[in-house]
Amino acid sequence: MKTIDRDHSFVVYISHCWLRGWPGADGYDKRPHPDNASADKFKLCVEGISKTLKIMAPGAKKCYLWLDFGCMDQDGNPAGELKQLDEIVRNADCIFT
Repeated sequence: MKTIDRDHSFVVYISHCWLRGWPGADGYDKRPHPDNASADKFKLCVEGISKTLKIMAPGAKKCYLWLDFGCMDQDGNPAGELKQLDEIVRNADCIFT
């Protein structure tokens, strides 16, 4: 994370359980997805990040998110990318689970 201005940025690490990750899950449409059909998890993340920014980093100019669904190749080799997980977590200002 050498390219991020850490003095004016806030980094959030988000790891979570998939709500539509298996056949039989409510709203499952043969494509695994981390959120439900109403996007409740997304709404919760937006609200949580907004509140956390105001409390923990009110002067931050940028907020960076590391979201396992969007930042890991789910079809390739996700386990291979976990080798960098300690560095990702170490650089986070906040962790959502």
